[in-house]
Amino acid sequence: HHAAVAVVDGKIYVIGGFSKVGSIARLIEEYDPVKDEWRFETTTPIALHHAAAAVVNGKIYVIGGFKKGGIAVADVFEYSPDEERWLQKKSMPTARGGLAAVAVNGKIYAIGGKGNDVEGANEVYDPESDSWETLKPMPTPRDNLAAAVVANKIYVIGGRKNGDKGS
Repeated sequence: HHAAVAVVDGKIYVIGGFSKVGSIARLIEEYDPVKDEWRFETTTPIALHHAAAAVVNGKIYVIGGFKKGGIAVADVFEYSPDEERWLQKKSMPTARGGLAAVAVNGKIYAIGGKGNDVEGANEVYDPESDSWETLKPMPTPRDNLAAAVVANKIYVIGGRKNGDKGS
């Protein structure tokens, strides 16, 4: 659980998270709903949980998350399922996990999350130029939130404030 999920060419990729025994998983598994089959795809460059993922041009971008000890990271990795290859990309300006990421018009928006001085972080990544831009923060900072895109508008839903499970 607490894995990132992405969809490429009708296949679902589950990235990182915790294993059954509570260790941080360093793998990507692929689910093919047509064949109703799971398969091991590859391992991730580092073990992460609470990372976010978004897809642009058939490539999966794994963004942020927590590594061992609950330390927030700003790392960004690009994974190409066709080539089964990882590339490290420019890190986010704000290290955080429990964030949401969505792709709109070829850019990836990394929203919210928990880390040091996050306060509603809202940043956009351009895969073409491998660059980040900081945008206006969310009015209500939160982590472990969901985000969706409809008609090029980003909707941020739910979450919790400052890691409070009761919020």
